[in-house]
Amino acid sequence: GLYRLLKQPGDMMGLGVVWLVITISMFSNILVLLGAQVAERFLFLPSAGYCIAVAAGLHWLASRSGAIRWRPIITVLLPVAIVYSGVAIARNGDWVDDRTLFARDMEQSPNDCRLAFFVAGHAAPPPGTKDVRAYDEQIALLSKALAIHPHFIQAHTTLAEVYETLGQYDSAYIHGI
Repeated sequence: GLYRLLKQPGDMMGLGVVWLVITISMFSNILVLLGAQVAERFLFLPSAGYCIAVAAGLHWLASRSGAIRWRPIITVLLPVAIVYSGVAIARNGDWVDDRTLFARDMEQSPNDCRLAFFVAGHAAPPPGTKDVRAYDEQIALLSKALAIHPHFIQAHTTLAEVYETLGQYDSAYIHGI
């Protein structure tokens, strides 16, 4: 993409690819660890680059034969747009609240320690209450996060706080160090 853009400064396909790579690199947790899930909310900017590159590629393919033939383009794009629109609409139900969103994402990515940590954060009972079931759920989720990534400091700290709240000081001490 960069080569095409440098070779032909007005090349929209090159611009789309460069835009996609630059914007997705900011949120990919490769260059900088964000501490957040790579989710659809981070893909809006990169998707613009993808759309530009695809549109430019389709225009290039269609214009190679002289006149632009819209029927093959629409025949390909319309079913794709319908399928992905359905996927987006089906995903709307997951955005009820953070807990629902994180729990649904955890079903899709069961080996993600941060998702288990986020769901555990939303499983906590209100301060001052001793809802043992909620604490048990929180302990299970934090333990799962630590089973996936044993050096996850935030999970250790939160688990130590839960154990301290429950008066289990030996367990709190193990995770607090």
